[in-house]
Amino acid sequence: MTEPVVPPPSTVPPSRAARWPYWLGGSALLVGISWGLLAGVAPGLAKNAASQWAQGIGRQLVVGDIHLRPWSMELEINNLRLSEGNGQPLFAARRVLVNADPSALLLGRWQLSEFRLEAPQLWVERNRQGQWNWARFVADASGPAKPEA
Repeated sequence: MTEPVVPPPSTVPPSRAARWPYWLGGSALLVGISWGLLAGVAPGLAKNAASQWAQGIGRQLVVGDIHLRPWSMELEINNLRLSEGNGQPLFAARRVLVNADPSALLLGRWQLSEFRLEAPQLWVERNRQGQWNWARFVADASGPAKPEA
């Protein structure tokens, strides 16, 4: 009887069972890179989008630093200031912290575990026509009224 020819161990393809650590490691690396990009790129995009939105409704929005931590579902905004188009202040805060509850997100609910405002300032004023500054802001932010059918 002749013995079967077995190729050297270096040329034997790994079985599917031996590949799972590579798939798991590759998946973890991909998730880590995605989270890193999200934390690095998303704050700049959010800052620009928020400023453009405010300009679109005739307001000024100044945002200092934005820190997004996707692994802990935390958003931190520093030096936030919202003003009228003429520079009259509406709202300011040294720091805004929003922390979402990840377990609620798994169930399909948006739930905050923490919302914190540090050194908030709110300006409420009425003009000569009797309109409050925040009423004008809400009207401008909600857009034109939709006609009733």
